[in-house]
Amino acid sequence: MRKRAVPVVVTSWQRAVLLKERRSPDGRVSRRAQVVLMARQGAPLTGIASVTGYTEEAIRLIKHRWNERGEDALRDAPRSGRPPKATREYLDVLDRTARTAPSETGYAFGVWSTARLAEHMADRTGVRLCADRVRTLLHEMGLTWKRPAHTTRNLTDPREYERGRKRLAALKRGLSGRTRGTSSGSRTRRSPRSCRTW
Repeated sequence: MRKRAVPVVVTSWQRAVLLKERRSPDGRVSRRAQVVLMARQGAPLTGIASVTGYTEEAIRLIKHRWNERGEDALRDAPRSGRPPKATREYLDVLDRTARTAPSETGYAFGVWSTARLAEHMADRTGVRLCADRVRTLLHEMGLTWKRPAHTTRNLTDPREYERGRKRLAALKRGLSGRTRGTSSGSRTRRSPRSCRTW
């Protein structure tokens, strides 16, 4: 037995709301608005389903909710359960902090890691999230994140930076200046008590 089509009632001002919500960045709101607009024009369930991706049963439910609640039916009803820790305020602070050099916030290091950022945010906001969750939030905010390359470049003192750079270059060449060769090919420190036997 075929189910009777559910007509939808849309006033002129509700139509304006639907047209606006059809361009909503929230995909579910946009698709539901599309369902109601197409149903108002008399489109068959199969046609609405092919455009929106909803099943015919889901389309009937959206139409029923629209007739009962109007534009409130476009958005998800509030859900019970624990509220998310990352509030809008938290995300705003995270966004500003991630775009600021740690040295400007009073830290000695020059590059944020997600672990450091999570710890800083816990101190600043009182909301403690793990580093992986912070990384996910940054990704959702459009900020790409990668592991920092640990070099001497983030040292704040230019003399320390230059000294570290020279030391690193010497180590890469295998010349520490205080070592000598051994029979195994590795370098060892010269003992002040040792004497040359060659």
